Amino acid sequence: SKYQDQLYELIKTDEIKIRPIERKNEMLSFYEKNGLKDISFSRKNVKWGIPLPWDEKHTAYVWSDAFLNYLTVLGWKGDFNEIPEMWPANLQLMSKDILRVHATIWPAMLLSLGIKPPERLFIHGFFMIDGQKMSKSLGNVITPLDLKKKYGSDATRALLINSSPFGYDGDISWEKLDDRYNARLANGLGNLVSRVLSLTEKYLDSKVPDVNIDDCAGIELLNEQDMSQGNFGENLWNLYQNYRAKMYEVKLDESWELIVNMVSLLDKHISALKLWEFIKTDKESASRHIYALLESFRQIAWLSWPVIPETAEIIWKNLGLDPVKVMNKEIDQAMKWGLLKPGLKVKRGESLFPRLK
Repeated sequence: SKYQDQLYELIKTDEIKIRPIERKNEMLSFYEKNGLKDISFSRKNVKWGIPLPWDEKHTAYVWSDAFLNYLTVLGWKGDFNEIPEMWPANLQLMSKDILRVHATIWPAMLLSLGIKPPERLFIHGFFMIDGQKMSKSLGNVITPLDLKKKYGSDATRALLINSSPFGYDGDISWEKLDDRYNARLANGLGNLVSRVLSLTEKYLDSKVPDVNIDDCAGIELLNEQDMSQGNFGENLWNLYQNYRAKMYEVKLDESWELIVNMVSLLDKHISALKLWEFIKTDKESASRHIYALLESFRQIAWLSWPVIPETAEIIWKNLGLDPVKVMNKEIDQAMKWGLLKPGLKVKRGESLFPRLK
């Protein structure tokens, strides 16, 4: 209770930034209506807790004990003059059912210790099944292992992150996930990469074409009506800038949607150009488009890596790149145009996301 007013102001002014905004308002309302009361940091006759050294009839209150792990896992040994370098956390991610203790007990403990509270708390929702809570009695439970078994780890992450605005409840079902998998992964990124690598194998001796790299950045992307959507270089740089902004705000679904939209833009360009025919009649010009597309894949793999790391590394390998060396670069450097070198040996490889029947 000693820290009620201070914590209220920290949350209200976003010095402890709670998002989505609805969760911030929820906590401000809690402070205004209920206020904070003192609590005991021990429990009597709770045998599964850690016994207190000075009174073994009492065990430590589970939350007070658990919260300290945020500091001790960073190497803190209780010395107030040696706070871990990585503290305060710039983001703590949690589900909505544990927001209250993280916005009351935890920061109050830190203030009492003279340690800064975390800068941001981002709160995510639950997954629902066709609008209902998962329940064993209803027989509608879908476990992460169920999803991994059917779709693989990468596709599971991509499907879940795309199921709802991140921070809110998501509604999923096997039918919805199957449809999204085929539309966005199998027919989207997977098909796009396969098409271009197949053309490279067939017509360019499986090699990244030797072209003027800077000129390729200026190639205009076309839509179904043959209208320009800006050039390759501009689109990819804008994608990166918007992606960074979305990721910083923990809008994971929107950051992924930017990638999905870029994949769609590249796919439409291939169709508008009829690249599979164009390369037969004007191999030199078509090679410039092939380079621009392959370079786009290199950059898209970077942005996709947090969600589909195994697939991103397969894309790099299929482009003739060593994922370990690729990842040695800072992302700002890696997202510069033209780092895919002509002459690298590429391969189509297996389908990134085999279509579900």
